[in-house]
Amino acid sequence: MRLNFDQIVSHLKLPLKSAYLISGDEPMQILEATDLIRQAAREQQFLERETYHIDSKFNWPSLLEQGGTMSLFGDKKILDIRLEKYPAKEGQECLLQLLSANDPNTLVLISGPKLDKAHQNKKWAKWISAQGVWIAVWPVDLAKLPHWLISRAKQKQRNLALEAAELLANRVQGNLLAAKQELDKLFLQVVEGEQISLSLIEQQSADNARFTPWELIDECCKGNYQKLPQILKRLRQEKVEPMQLARMLQKECLLLEKLAQLKADGTMLASIYKEFRIWPAKQACYNPALKRYGVKGWQRLWVRALALEKVIIGAEPGDFWDDCLDVLFLMSGFS
Repeated sequence: MRLNFDQIVSHLKLPLKSAYLISGDEPMQILEATDLIRQAAREQQFLERETYHIDSKFNWPSLLEQGGTMSLFGDKKILDIRLEKYPAKEGQECLLQLLSANDPNTLVLISGPKLDKAHQNKKWAKWISAQGVWIAVWPVDLAKLPHWLISRAKQKQRNLALEAAELLANRVQGNLLAAKQELDKLFLQVVEGEQISLSLIEQQSADNARFTPWELIDECCKGNYQKLPQILKRLRQEKVEPMQLARMLQKECLLLEKLAQLKADGTMLASIYKEFRIWPAKQACYNPALKRYGVKGWQRLWVRALALEKVIIGAEPGDFWDDCLDVLFLMSGFS
């Protein structure tokens, strides 16, 4: 049986299968899916849990020896098998043997990265698809992230305004764990049934007195050059990696170059934003940036941002933070 993430809750109202595989590259959804299955298993008297973190050096026969033994107190148990990557032949055979035992007192819960086509055709994976449950989790598409956030808020009986969801989605940039953490903080400030507004999210950011690299880039694109030294100083204090920041600036310059080229070719901004799935909150940053520079301007700024990497690795003289502020000032239109 194959399920998606949204089908888990309704499935767990039924008697559990003997084996579950949760695969994908979205850590938060994998964690939530395994938590839901473990909770349902406890309710069905699977009271003991053995956890195996499996890497390339793992002794596979030990899994059969330990996993196959009865619980000390006779309880039903969960074998929580966490794969760093999918196993080679020996591991595949051990998993198949473990699954084929189909012990009613043992629930096998396997989690791992995205399951590609080659591994889907392995016997142990086919066994789970036929006899157990395979749950594939996928990253939330950036264009759908605001509505994912709204749905998430509804689960907690809160109403998240669309413009607030767009701003939050822009800040977390697809990181669902960060999105969950931000929502959890907002839920503490709003009672059930109330709306989470755009102004509340902006106020929370001000109250936290912390900044993200994305906020730095947004203020830069808007032309708010007076805010840049303070934000950059705070990011430095928070030990943001220089290489991460340099590459984010490079990425932003390249994107703005593409947008500027399409604009120069006569494409309407509304169509450009739709094609690149840029939300209104981000459009408010890009509109002034695209008025400020054309294609060549953003090309030159990309070269300046690229040069920051040479300073970081010591290939060029200079101080990264001073040079980074210079690039930010130029991007913002201040010189």
